[in-house]
Amino acid sequence: MRMRLLSLSFLLAAAQAAGEVPFASDFSSPARYNRASARVATSSAPAPQHFTALADQGFTTVIDLRLEQEGTADEAEAAVAAGLDYHSLPVGRTLPDEATLAEFSRLLAADPQAQVLVYCASGNRAGTLWAMHRIDSGLSVAAAIDEGRAAGMAAERAAWLEAWAAERHEE
Repeated sequence: MRMRLLSLSFLLAAAQAAGEVPFASDFSSPARYNRASARVATSSAPAPQHFTALADQGFTTVIDLRLEQEGTADEAEAAVAAGLDYHSLPVGRTLPDEATLAEFSRLLAADPQAQVLVYCASGNRAGTLWAMHRIDSGLSVAAAIDEGRAAGMAAERAAWLEAWAAERHEE
């Protein structure tokens, strides 16, 4: 058992050293936390005390998709105090527009080594924007929807994404 724990600790340390975001079981993560890729995770809004834990786990950047009236000021202060780069990219209750998608993609590409947490109130918008980004990056719509659902996207948004992708394909 002791050897197994040492091996697990070694693997976790190696993943952090390699610049990979942790899995939810590796730390006290925010609700609805999902490791979307080796360097991007999604979740619902972290509590202020989560930001130190996120920084301790190697996260360098957070992207908050909530609107200002959803109470973003406290989280912004807590994220910056924990040493994280905080970005506000407000998304309403509909699909994000093309400018928001472009800015999201720009933020992800700005530092290829960054470990990024993307979040909103419930994870729905984070999962939706992640799926849109993946479609925009060339992943099939079906696979991107699966990733979006795993990342917190509500089931009814699948039809929205299919229509959005079809409309973009026609252009």
